[in-house]
Amino acid sequence: MGTVNMGTAMKEIAVLDGAAAGLRGLLMVAGFVLVLLTLAAAVRIVVGILDLGPRRSIPGVVVSISERRFLDFLPDQLNNALWDRGPNVGWSWSERRKVRHELVIDTGSGTHAWTLRDAKKASGIRAGQQVTLVVSPLVGFVDRLESSS
Repeated sequence: MGTVNMGTAMKEIAVLDGAAAGLRGLLMVAGFVLVLLTLAAAVRIVVGILDLGPRRSIPGVVVSISERRFLDFLPDQLNNALWDRGPNVGWSWSERRKVRHELVIDTGSGTHAWTLRDAKKASGIRAGQQVTLVVSPLVGFVDRLESSS
């Protein structure tokens, strides 16, 4: 009778050992993901600190300025399927997506594009207008946009 109980106990230990091994693997994956997220956050912080350096001025002529939204580069059918919810549902994702403006200027050495996240900076800017951008050195954040009518 004792050997039957011993065999059952060994099977239970084997099952628990297998579950512990699975849990150990899951914890290793979670730890790896946590380390990757921490490294990504550290890189973003370092780039942000380095980007606080002196701004540079870039004069040019506006080629185009357009309104952009999150994932708007997708085909129209896919965009409509993702964002449009119909008129009777209330605010859809398409109305809640953040708007940004893409500014393309000709600097004399070619055309370059910048993203304006502040709608006030984009207001009043038209194609053909002479502008000067004051941008950060690494990320290209547009600090100021000066237009000369």
